[in-house]
Amino acid sequence: MLLQYPDKAWGFPKGIQDGNETLEETAKREIWEETAIKNLELDPKHKFEFDYFCVYDNITYHKFATLFLAKTAEKTVKISHEHLHFAWLNFEEALKRLTYDNNKEVLRLAHNMIYEKVKGIK
Repeated sequence: MLLQYPDKAWGFPKGIQDGNETLEETAKREIWEETAIKNLELDPKHKFEFDYFCVYDNITYHKFATLFLAKTAEKTVKISHEHLHFAWLNFEEALKRLTYDNNKEVLRLAHNMIYEKVKGIK
């Protein structure tokens, strides 16, 4: 799932860790807050970490992100006021839609990981 942010950029659900939350707890809370999806199964063994820089009010921030592979059976999505749109997309469509190269690289890594996992099952 991708979300469109107010600057028109498409990316993954994300947010800031609160207090003593684990990264997994943060991911679940943020996805719930941003999409209303509660029934979510994260795979903590398959996470992707990267850093990036962004500018807000002429100040450059160095940020760190951790993304997880996750699955859900929930189809109903109610995006928060922080977003413009959402999209459930296959790999190729998501790769085209993502705005930032670091997100595209994470998607490629996740796709390859899933492919290898499925290939190993057969």
